Amino acid sequence: MKKGLKLVIRYKLLHVVFWTIKAVSLYHELDQGRPGRVFANWFDTLDVILFQVLSVYTCLYYLLPRLYKKEKYFRFGLAATLVVIITAFFDIVVHLLFLSATKPGFHINYRHSLVTYLGNIVDGAIVTVGFIIIGLIQFYYEKEQNNKRLEKEKLEAELIT
Repeated sequence: MKKGLKLVIRYKLLHVVFWTIKAVSLYHELDQGRPGRVFANWFDTLDVILFQVLSVYTCLYYLLPRLYKKEKYFRFGLAATLVVIITAFFDIVVHLLFLSATKPGFHINYRHSLVTYLGNIVDGAIVTVGFIIIGLIQFYYEKEQNNKRLEKEKLEAELIT
């Protein structure tokens, strides 16, 4: 059992499963609201997923080791918030560029774009915070295991001397 869990964690299989389920469910949601726009729905799905993946893994593999693990908690929180806001902004920009390229006479609806942007921030924040929490659980678990190992080695060294 433990070997199987280590294999899943090591090869990030759960990440692939999560992003696949998220992409399929998002596509289904878009298809229900805009039936018949298969290409546009897939493009929007991949656009949202791409920027959420960018947000999650920037926080998980860049900010977490460089800031949180060095006990710079406020900087980590601020940087993670900025990453989510910036990736949501670029998601909207790509979406608007796609619409302007595929729809002749397209005009930006600023109110709709703002609501979509805020929704992307919230959705991106939920996903990013979820992954950060999982990353922190793993970090503290490994830290605890390391402390137990060091304590055991210390006791063994004291017994030998």
